[in-house]
Amino acid sequence: MDWSLTIGNLNIGVLDIIALVIVLVGAISGCITGFARQVANLAGFILSIPAALLFTRPIAVLLSSNTGLSLFWASLFVFIALSLLVFIIVGIFGSALKNVLETVPALDHVLGFVWGLVASAICLSLIIAILNFQSFFDISRVTGSSVIVRNLIEPLFPTLVDAVKGA
Repeated sequence: MDWSLTIGNLNIGVLDIIALVIVLVGAISGCITGFARQVANLAGFILSIPAALLFTRPIAVLLSSNTGLSLFWASLFVFIALSLLVFIIVGIFGSALKNVLETVPALDHVLGFVWGLVASAICLSLIIAILNFQSFFDISRVTGSSVIVRNLIEPLFPTLVDAVKGA
């Protein structure tokens, strides 16, 4: 049984409906949260881990030699502390951006809507690509009839689609 919705000459399948709901929820969530807060949170996560990984070892060695802590506990403490420190610093910059955008709150919400839309669409595309790469079950029947995969993902990511089809 094929679950689909026909609008004009467009046959929208289950994957398309699920994808549209996910992207719409992401966009509405972005609109409610606001652009500044979303960017600050994402940047905090993206920057805190590499910064902590980069500086943990030298600081942990210094801390261990000066305090007598084992290198393991010093490394754990330094990693957590650096992650939190970078996340807080990025959060402060995010608050400054939010204060700037508060003068035009509609702009913050519109940009948040667009950010949420784009971010959820990218995540969804990556999930579909990963599902295409796996070999536990065949999803080509679902993706083959998908309007979104055929008209958006394939034209935007032709190299990825060729790699998936060649795998």
